[in-house]
Amino acid sequence: MTTLKPPNLFSIVEPGIYRSNAPLDENLPFISKLNLRTVVFLSPEVLLRSVVDFFEEKNVQLHNMGLQVWKPDPNWTSTSDEFMKEALQLILDTRTHPVLVCCSSGIFQTAPLIGCLRRLQNWSLTSILAEYRTFAGSRARLAHEQYIEFFVWASASVMVMERHRT
Repeated sequence: MTTLKPPNLFSIVEPGIYRSNAPLDENLPFISKLNLRTVVFLSPEVLLRSVVDFFEEKNVQLHNMGLQVWKPDPNWTSTSDEFMKEALQLILDTRTHPVLVCCSSGIFQTAPLIGCLRRLQNWSLTSILAEYRTFAGSRARLAHEQYIEFFVWASASVMVMERHRT
């Protein structure tokens, strides 16, 4: 019998959307059970070759967004409107579901993205920040909390409403 070990910080965001840190080889039997269609990797680092091969073998579409927007600047952060909008478009599109959203830590890119999703779902800011802090723990960043607080994207709100009507 194979042991099923989820990636660190794994959680169900909502039906069809999962979150975690970057999967490792030991997590692949668990990941396989999710029957993923898409993985949205948000970090500028590269996933392990064996994990990428696993996704290819399972016909899981991998979007390595961190590599697409990374800039060689020491002050760079992936918490930008363009980055968030593109990632939200991917996870809000039910054709990509089931989808795993992850980053190297499971915190620095994933947590703000899920916080912005919660804003679009009209969660209270208190609840959003409580969820953010639950996952970030002592590594929570005030800049991320402020980004979530002030995040506004009108067209994404329309996408969320349309998605929940179907």
